[in-house]
Amino acid sequence: MTNYNFFEAISEDLDNNINDYLNDTERDEVQTLEDLTDILQDAGFFDVELIYYHKAIKFLAENDPSLCESMEIADRYGFNTHQLNSELLASLLASEMLKDDYFELSDKINEHFNN
Repeated sequence: MTNYNFFEAISEDLDNNINDYLNDTERDEVQTLEDLTDILQDAGFFDVELIYYHKAIKFLAENDPSLCESMEIADRYGFNTHQLNSELLASLLASEMLKDDYFELSDKINEHFNN
């Protein structure tokens, strides 16, 4: 299976399409999970932005109603309480959830590169 087809297949398990963040050269040359992760990180793949108050509130209500997890993430990134709002908290949480989903696929990705 080509890298392009493989990335299309695993992107179905993510909220983002990996191929949208790779150019042809990167797609052909990437050979390890670490390489892929570095390229995606640099390209902003893991940076989810939830805008509009009502979307952010709905996302937080469904995924972190206590705000504990999103507040913990904000603290890890050094945000102060006066910098926080629903859109930022939702975006941080969505980004973290995408990273978690991506790394849950790490065995599958490593297996692809090893074959």
